Amino acid sequence: MERTLCKSCPRTLLWGLVILGGLTFTGCNMITFAAFMIRGFDAPAEFKDLKGKRVAVVCRAPVTMNTDQALGARELAERLSMLLQSNVPKIEVIDQQDVADWTDENNWEDFREIGKALDAEMLVAIEVDEFSLQRSASVYQGQAKLRLSVFDMETGDRVFDKQPNQFLYPNTGGLPTTNLPRPEFRRAFVFHLAELLGSSFYAHDPRKVFASDTNAISLDK
Repeated sequence: MERTLCKSCPRTLLWGLVILGGLTFTGCNMITFAAFMIRGFDAPAEFKDLKGKRVAVVCRAPVTMNTDQALGARELAERLSMLLQSNVPKIEVIDQQDVADWTDENNWEDFREIGKALDAEMLVAIEVDEFSLQRSASVYQGQAKLRLSVFDMETGDRVFDKQPNQFLYPNTGGLPTTNLPRPEFRRAFVFHLAELLGSSFYAHDPRKVFASDTNAISLDK
């Protein structure tokens, strides 16, 4: 029988951890622990060299792409560009319209061709191996397999590489297709993926990334 995941469960679990942690701390240590649990903490960036650079973000969909894959790839590049511009100090992210214009008008194989044409110092490349929105005809559950890389355009080297990772959204179940329009679910999935990918490049609160999956929509198992 299908159940809806309670949106307050993560919050309940969080306060449970606060209480449990409080049992093992006293005085100032207890206050520090409680503040940490409530406010969270920043996990460091895995790759910090986008700071102060002119950066192109390019997302390549599979060769035999469908409409969802084509739109999803473009929306993912747009959303990740926004996150990088907002969170990486002194970065200059090349406008996605400029990227789209060049890729639409030129035949290309290597991401570095785009970076060179747009005078980028760094190029963030997303290779989409898989992207789908439905687990079945009546249930949404986003699935994606992505590879995230960074190329240094001065040397041409791939200086950061996260091999294909499999993503599910929501990762605890599916959502009936009657609950919301397909474009709205696709955008929610893309925003979640962008949060996960973007967190590689700037300090972030891991709880926020977790919340983008658990609190965005009601889930049916």
